[in-house]
Amino acid sequence: MIHDELLKINNIHHSLNESNIMTYVILRETNKTKLSQSQILWINDRIDALHEKQRQSTEASLANIDVELAKTPLLSKTHDVGEMKQVL
Repeated sequence: MIHDELLKINNIHHSLNESNIMTYVILRETNKTKLSQSQILWINDRIDALHEKQRQSTEASLANIDVELAKTPLLSKTHDVGEMKQVL
């Protein structure tokens, strides 16, 4: 049943796949009366695992950001290279 429901959800939009947290939220919320307690726990575990994977990915991305450079105003990070001339 879960596999069939996941396919239905994926048919709504291609981004609702096995790596998208919302896929499992939709699955759980639209089928909560049909799901057993163990199925709900499995879905919740899958959501938690995807949250953790996303958190780790975000943390890794942020580790590569120079915070001081990011806080610096844009104008101080660029310089003039010339001036545009109006062509008549």
